[in-house]
Amino acid sequence: MDRFQPHAPQQAFPMQSRCRRRLFAPLVACTLGAVLVVGCGPDEPESSVDVGAARETLMLSEEPADVQTALDLREQEGGFSEGEVVLVGQVGGMPNPWGDAESGFPWREGEASFFVVDPSTVAEFSGHEHEAGEDHSDCVFCQKRAADSVHAVAAVSFNGPDGKPLPVDARKLFDIKANDIVVVKGFAKRINGELLVLDADGLYVRR
Repeated sequence: MDRFQPHAPQQAFPMQSRCRRRLFAPLVACTLGAVLVVGCGPDEPESSVDVGAARETLMLSEEPADVQTALDLREQEGGFSEGEVVLVGQVGGMPNPWGDAESGFPWREGEASFFVVDPSTVAEFSGHEHEAGEDHSDCVFCQKRAADSVHAVAAVSFNGPDGKPLPVDARKLFDIKANDIVVVKGFAKRINGELLVLDADGLYVRR
């Protein structure tokens, strides 16, 4: 049973367990397996990532066609439950809907995982004015709106052959930062009719 409940921002979203039903294409899985380097000593992590090799495998040189947003998928006739997608979104761009449960939002520290927000939702938050010295994190209206906007968010994870996120921070792996616009492709599933979870196998950064 899913632990994540829409509109309950105090609960964590267990991203690592969400996308294991989908297997990577064999070529991608084998390539990613090759970039995992097993540690040699008891004080070393179980595995580390050859960042250069992983980046070469996962970064796209051209933007894929047929790009959609999280809200595009939500508004599809008949709705969207799961399938292959090409998704565009902004890394962050709205307040954290989950509070302390995702204190690193829009990142997952030490993982190839992050959250992207529908650009139209980002624009709505950007257009909301605040008092001097106040920002989204201080605004009760913005916090409430963020909790009600989970359907405009996608949790993106680049997983290894074991189905777990690659153990390298996405900022290091892809040289991306908050508010970057990215296009990711892979297999997406909507959880409880709200949050999109994307098991990604390619990323393009709009510069």
